[in-house]
Amino acid sequence: MHVCLQKYVREIVLGKKVRKIKKGAFKSCKKAKTLVAETKRLKRSTVRKSLAGSKVSKVKVSVGTKKTNERYVSKYKKAFTKANAGRKAKVTL
Repeated sequence: MHVCLQKYVREIVLGKKVRKIKKGAFKSCKKAKTLVAETKRLKRSTVRKSLAGSKVSKVKVSVGTKKTNERYVSKYKKAFTKANAGRKAKVTL
């Protein structure tokens, strides 16, 4: 089952308890461009090929305070690369 069932969704929000994103999870979301990460639990190994086949080009980090967000931006920049996630995504606050 794919995560996105509506074809007009533009922003996808990952909740606080999300640990893993399946391969090609956002493939059916044709209009989604932004992924908002509210979780601290993602790693390089748990996001492998998750953006493959999708249009997601931006990952916004919103996990807590400004200092915490900056730390997770640098962590998620290493995870959401083309080689790892299947598509290059710009990781920002």
